Amino acid sequence: MANNFKSKQVVITTTGTAPIYTCNTVSCVVSSITVQAVQNSSFPNAECTLKFSKDGSLHKAVSVKKAIDSTPSDFLSKTWVMNDGDQFVVQTAQLQNVAELIINIHYLERTAAVTSAELSDLTNVSGATPSNGQVLAWNNSAQNWEPLTVDAADISGASDTSDLPEQSSGTEPFNRYMKDFDGLDALTNSGSDNPQDTMNGAPDSVVFVAENKDLAAGTRRPMKVTFGDLMAAIVTQGINDLANAGQGTVADYTFGGVVGDFNGDGEVGSADLLDFLVLYGGNWADATSPLFQPSSFRVTSSPTTSVTSSDETAPTVLSFNNADVAPNVGTQSITVTESTNTIRITEQGDPYFLDVLPNKELKFVLPGGALTLDVEEADTRFYIVAKVSLYDSSDNQLGSTGIVPMQGQLYFFDAGTQDQINGTTLTTTTEQMATATGATNGLDVDDLSYIEIQLAAYTNGPNIGVTINDLTVKLQVP
Repeated sequence: MANNFKSKQVVITTTGTAPIYTCNTVSCVVSSITVQAVQNSSFPNAECTLKFSKDGSLHKAVSVKKAIDSTPSDFLSKTWVMNDGDQFVVQTAQLQNVAELIINIHYLERTAAVTSAELSDLTNVSGATPSNGQVLAWNNSAQNWEPLTVDAADISGASDTSDLPEQSSGTEPFNRYMKDFDGLDALTNSGSDNPQDTMNGAPDSVVFVAENKDLAAGTRRPMKVTFGDLMAAIVTQGINDLANAGQGTVADYTFGGVVGDFNGDGEVGSADLLDFLVLYGGNWADATSPLFQPSSFRVTSSPTTSVTSSDETAPTVLSFNNADVAPNVGTQSITVTESTNTIRITEQGDPYFLDVLPNKELKFVLPGGALTLDVEEADTRFYIVAKVSLYDSSDNQLGSTGIVPMQGQLYFFDAGTQDQINGTTLTTTTEQMATATGATNGLDVDDLSYIEIQLAAYTNGPNIGVTINDLTVKLQVP
């Protein structure tokens, strides 16, 4: 391994999010990161957050610096080990009185290095001079690799498939099946039938060669699969997908003890596949489909809500009118109750039962400029959240109302109108919703029939006027 000691300086002049260092080698060790400000005035109020990104996803903040001045300060409290593709990202805010932020990074890169100039330089490779056509083979007695001439009769030394020997029985050479496919005869059943008729007439007699890559490398070998096997696999896999999506059970698609035997002939083949496609292929992408379709609503141009509460357990519900909500109905229905500022996502009944649909999630999207905030007083914090409640078909609440943050805490050093807020997207899993509501299995809780959502906010300040310009909530399957 080769070690390269390096340093890097990044200059930031605008607020926002920016990568400052990406590991592009086998690994690296960051020993220190410092930050300092070049100020336009004597009031340093810049805020800088260091975050670590792995596999393209931001992890939690590593460090937060406020009141940054012209003296370099440590931004990283300990040595940090990174792998190829890992990244440090900086989020900045409140640079009004700062000309620029200067970030210095000191790190060590580790890269793979091959020092040998020739293959024979390796200790376990023979120094003998090879001749044309020889291959490198292991000599167990000498315990090294050495040049070897392969016998031309051996198939490993064949220069063309025409050099291959004949089969152990019969007279056809192996190369008959390994080259010149255009010259092969069309598939028949010893008659004049075309390939389609041959496969349909005797699906278990037409054999393909396949490999199961799940087997260990040393045990893989060619395996056979018939055309009938392929048809049965396509039908039964489709049935399993439907059952996994909550559209009935496998037993609902089993006839005469055979899964997928729609025509009742005792086996699954191309005729059953045709019935399967006719039954389900015409309407899969609309709200009446047996397959799940996401449902969403979008709130725009809401009236301004005055938020003054500083109690995080009781955020102020944001107001909207019916005309502000644009529903996009999929497998579920969406209703709006203007008097309580509540939006309900409800299952449509059989076969769209919400509780049996696996892996569902709620997605909250706040694009840039989605909110306008009129901040009455400087040095004010603000949160926007969703209040989510789960109910069964008898209108009994499952668990309690959960508070789901749609954006991290916003801090405003100055009063006035704030409408250039960075966008965010939050996707909740069933596990996260279980934690938030206390309902067993969260969105997968038994007998879940509908979900109610209220948009809400809270602040530590005397007043913030909140206007929703664009906010989307979607119930979806990943």
